[in-house]
Amino acid sequence: VTGPGGALLVEDRVDVTLEGSDLAGNRGLIGSALFCDGTAGAEPTVFIDGTTLRDGVAGVGTVAIEPGCGVTMRNSTISGNTAFSASAVRALGSLTLAQTTIVQPASGGQAGVVGAANVTAIGSILATECDSANVVSTGANVESPGDTCGLGESDDRVGVPAKLEALADLADIQAAIN
Repeated sequence: VTGPGGALLVEDRVDVTLEGSDLAGNRGLIGSALFCDGTAGAEPTVFIDGTTLRDGVAGVGTVAIEPGCGVTMRNSTISGNTAFSASAVRALGSLTLAQTTIVQPASGGQAGVVGAANVTAIGSILATECDSANVVSTGANVESPGDTCGLGESDDRVGVPAKLEALADLADIQAAIN
């Protein structure tokens, strides 16, 4: 793949909502699951809810957010992706995480979350490393295993085991229900 946005490329003045999806195995030069580009003054916004972004491969980030773009992720998971740089998120634009889990090892000598100063988190699990900037915490977050995201609210839990299990395959769950 030679271009950005393996699954979703947002670069015009649009509002995009993605709900209840499983973005798996995508490939992109920048952003295997999502590339949001607001650099041309377009100021797009993306809302992701109840979605898993997994098993993608990118040069830079599973989610890559350029300046001028705003992304909100709620009740979602980023897990099992591979990138040369910023394995989970590169946030040069704005990213809000609400009840979202990032399970992502550092990659290519860079943290799982690069551009952490542009990230706001509430009630989320950050099982990854952040770059030197602090995530803006509004509380009830967990950072595991270390203390690189700079969470500072009294109800944040830092350096504790997240006790996460592998993601279940949705097809297996649906088969068990039926």
